Amino acid sequence: MLRPSPDPEPDPRSTTLLARLRARGVPARLAASECCGERDIRICVPGGRPGTSVELLCCTAGDPQPPQWHAVRLTGDERTVWRGPTCDDELTDVLDFVEDLLVLDEVALKQRYLAMG
Repeated sequence: MLRPSPDPEPDPRSTTLLARLRARGVPARLAASECCGERDIRICVPGGRPGTSVELLCCTAGDPQPPQWHAVRLTGDERTVWRGPTCDDELTDVLDFVEDLLVLDEVALKQRYLAMG
């Protein structure tokens, strides 16, 4: 069960990414929860295609960075996890990934990214 978690502590790259999204005028917010003692930190981005939002999965400060960014695209009742650019890529690539998830249709997304289910 997910429970709200106080005092989210995302890794520095996620904090920078959140600030860059907001600088682009995107009303992104940080959400932290806890499930079975594990922290779950996400950058939540509303908007885009009607009824579409994105939750970019982030790391907790001090945790190792995964090899690639992952995001959950929420469209109505559907949730799809997409694998994006490597974590070593420029943050501009990650910003583009989030924007693509918000505005592109599934066919176009599959040409750029891998749907994880």
